[in-house]
Amino acid sequence: MQRIALILLLAVLLLSITACDKKGNPELVAIKLSLTNLRSVYEAEIASGGDAENLTVDEALEKAQIGDVMQTHWDFEVLGNPPKRYMATSTDTNKIGEGKKIWYDTEDKSFHGYFLDEEE
Repeated sequence: MQRIALILLLAVLLLSITACDKKGNPELVAIKLSLTNLRSVYEAEIASGGDAENLTVDEALEKAQIGDVMQTHWDFEVLGNPPKRYMATSTDTNKIGEGKKIWYDTEDKSFHGYFLDEEE
């Protein structure tokens, strides 16, 4: 039952992520989905009585099923305990260039960073 609820939550989040991406950038949608999946893993760990401090980012990326290709183009970080920010930084293999940051902020519940906070 808990797994079904998580799947439904991810589906709703995916729809909202896609709908919020007014610029139609597929890579932006993919990184937002990856950060959402990463956040879901940490939230599930905390909800089950675990401690986010004991969960490494590498373990969380594996549980979130974020593949090698995405990890080649982005470095992932989780900041805070409990996590306050889920961040991805583009690597030198990324077509957008190295060092671009996109993150999800748990306090304002929104995505920020490259291509998101720029003027229209």
